[in-house]
Amino acid sequence: MTEKIKIFISYKEKHRIFKSDILTPIQTGRKISNEIFDSMIGDNTGDNISEDNPKYNELTAQYWVWKHYSEIGSPEYVGFMHYRRHFVFCDKLSFDKRKPWYRGMPVFLKKYGAEYDINLLSSNILKQIDGKYDGYVLKGYNIKKFKENDSYIREHYLMTIPGAKRVCWNAFYSSVYENFPDYREELDEFSMGSIMYCCNMFIFRKDLFFEYNNFCFSVLNSVDKKVDSNMFDIQEKRFLGYFGEYLLSIFIIKKIKQGYKFKFLDGILLYDMDPENFFVKLFKKNIKNIFSITNSGPKKVIRIFGINVFKYTSSTLLLKKNLEGMKDLIVKIDELVEFKKNK
Repeated sequence: MTEKIKIFISYKEKHRIFKSDILTPIQTGRKISNEIFDSMIGDNTGDNISEDNPKYNELTAQYWVWKHYSEIGSPEYVGFMHYRRHFVFCDKLSFDKRKPWYRGMPVFLKKYGAEYDINLLSSNILKQIDGKYDGYVLKGYNIKKFKENDSYIREHYLMTIPGAKRVCWNAFYSSVYENFPDYREELDEFSMGSIMYCCNMFIFRKDLFFEYNNFCFSVLNSVDKKVDSNMFDIQEKRFLGYFGEYLLSIFIIKKIKQGYKFKFLDGILLYDMDPENFFVKLFKKNIKNIFSITNSGPKKVIRIFGINVFKYTSSTLLLKKNLEGMKDLIVKIDELVEFKKNK
């Protein structure tokens, strides 16, 4: 059965690699990356949109798999996860505290440890992906739980999503409305509703997979043509990736009405996966031991790693000059930690 299921895990940066007979890691944006990651395939061969990864995000992997289906073994089911965001496949997986990623979200925080690997064992995946359903997706998320003032999706996008622009939403809405008139009812139901299926995560039977990708990328291509994103910053350029989540939600709403069967699963957001996180935290925790200033009679002493490296009299100007470099370093450490939190 394992050869009938392929789940692709997207990697934009180097992290712990999850790989098995079912799980296939794929580097996204490889065409514009400064580094080729070992032990995984890339999204940059043949028919691809790899160079548009800043706009499509992990969807460049989805596009590549769609266009290279025969090369991946023509599986019965095709799925996608993210290097940090996975489905909960193992019912016995323990959580120290079942804390959601965002309030009310069916994606829970989990610190990575050796015991986590049981969740991605092929035997546990096969227990969940049992072939009895047309698709497997995350449980629906009610955005009203994210923010009390968010009453419907359109408002949530414009008021909450970082870098959101009204021109992008209008292009998205019109692209679905014009190109897929049979989805108009679901488009309005989704836009004025509060339930969405997040993270661009799904496992679909192959016929559903092809139908969804035709719908998804036809719309996104139309949106991309309507929106001039040349002057967008990094966050604003991610608009197509966000709309991918919306299209997945609209597609699921449509297919449920048509009688397709879906199994809804919880998700996991892993954290503390990388050794570098440990060293960043260690540095911040021990900064006083690494760098300190002590009094020595009429002079002050700068100590680095407990060694006296510089003595000076109490001069504010001299102190500012010598501490400037260290201050910049501390700021960079803070920025790195904040970046990691928001990823």
